[in-house]
Amino acid sequence: MIVFIDSSALVKVFVIEPGTPAIQLFVTEALANLEVNLMTSAVTKAEMMAAFSAIPRGRQLSQRRFEEIVVEFRDRWQEFSVPEVTTDLI
Repeated sequence: MIVFIDSSALVKVFVIEPGTPAIQLFVTEALANLEVNLMTSAVTKAEMMAAFSAIPRGRQLSQRRFEEIVVEFRDRWQEFSVPEVTTDLI
């Protein structure tokens, strides 16, 4: 089964906000299930970095925590399948 996760959901894996526990559980279970292919788009990486950059301006988030989130996201990026964007895909 292919499951698509966009940046608005994926950010909840790394940042505590409404819906975080449910999304964290879903992603953990999906990644543990060999029959599930958790996919996202290539643009998600840029969207996530933009979202992470915006968080310190709007909330109480230390520079250290911001940097930890970015490192964790980069480390975990390979867990998601990212299809090549081709004319056939579009």
